[in-house]
Amino acid sequence: MKMQHGDRKIAKDEVISFVLKEVMKEKVVVESQSELVFLVNRRLSKADNAYSVSAQRLRMIAVKTPYIRVTVETREGKQPEKCPVCLHALKKRKMKNLRGKRIVYGYICLRCGFKAEGTSTLPRKYVFTYLHAEKRKSHK
Repeated sequence: MKMQHGDRKIAKDEVISFVLKEVMKEKVVVESQSELVFLVNRRLSKADNAYSVSAQRLRMIAVKTPYIRVTVETREGKQPEKCPVCLHALKKRKMKNLRGKRIVYGYICLRCGFKAEGTSTLPRKYVFTYLHAEKRKSHK
């Protein structure tokens, strides 16, 4: 079943996850979120021209899809309140400095594994990798 929003049709997460895996099997590594959105939307439109998925929704589905790894290259910026990958709460990573005082040196998302250290906390680039292909290559 699909939801409708105006003239657009919104496919179920399972459908998008399936299409995402099909795209990633062919590409193995996609170096940008915008490229992945383009490829997935192109494949979705083959089923129905009205289907499309937003970048944020596709990223959230990718995080939950087996064999898809989402890595983030970061840049300096203000600490986000939520994980920029999956929108989950971030946990502070602490350590003791030379004077024994506990300081925050980074942040980690316990849901998707996003890590940010120092002042590099904002996403600059998302890279998507199909992990199943790496396993097949390593067994040859």
